[in-house]
Amino acid sequence: MKPQENMTENYHAHRLTLSANRQVALFVPRHIQANAPVLVLAHGAGADVTSEFFQLLDAGLARFPLNRLYFNFPYRVAGKKMPDRLPVLQESWRAVIQWVTAELASFPVFIGGKSMGGRIASTIAGEYPFLKGLIFLGYPLHPPGKPNALRDAHLYPLPFPMLFVQGTRDSLAQFELIRQVVAKLGKRATMVVVEQGDHSFKIPRKAGKTYREVLYWVSERMFQWIEQINRNEDETGG
Repeated sequence: MKPQENMTENYHAHRLTLSANRQVALFVPRHIQANAPVLVLAHGAGADVTSEFFQLLDAGLARFPLNRLYFNFPYRVAGKKMPDRLPVLQESWRAVIQWVTAELASFPVFIGGKSMGGRIASTIAGEYPFLKGLIFLGYPLHPPGKPNALRDAHLYPLPFPMLFVQGTRDSLAQFELIRQVVAKLGKRATMVVVEQGDHSFKIPRKAGKTYREVLYWVSERMFQWIEQINRNEDETGG
């Protein structure tokens, strides 16, 4: 099954209109699971949510009681490769959260995404105190080859639990640097390590695992983390 067919078969496509008539393509499950958390994920700069990465990740997440929502930023909706400017990316996230708030108000909501999608989510998350947590699938801590240009300052004031899924060969996050960021965030942050994984969690063939196996393992770690966050809230009465 092609990635686009997967989204067409399993999801309703909603168009959310932003300023200047830009549009976000939001994919919503055809069947919402009662009493299950909502996870909203956005794509990275290079490929949208119909990519192989999201197809395999979604298949892995489908094994668990979880409502998965995905969306494409306006530049991908328009068929362009160059990402929108920061204000448009942030407006996109705000529009999606507004939709989720209106349609799925009683559900615990987690947000995040692959690379850029997760980073942009973190820049607006502080505006929404009801969010339960942030998930970063390869946090782009710095541009390639520029480990001194860190993108971490805005993370430290955030009050939410954060899950960092990071490959040890990620060219956008030197492993020791991202490890230091996670340590600095303290108890709010958890890191899942994809050994030998690159920025998209692809590992060398000699490692003996398929891409599907890696992303299924990642999806399991994601759900376990979400489940633990919800369990902790129940125990504390949050």
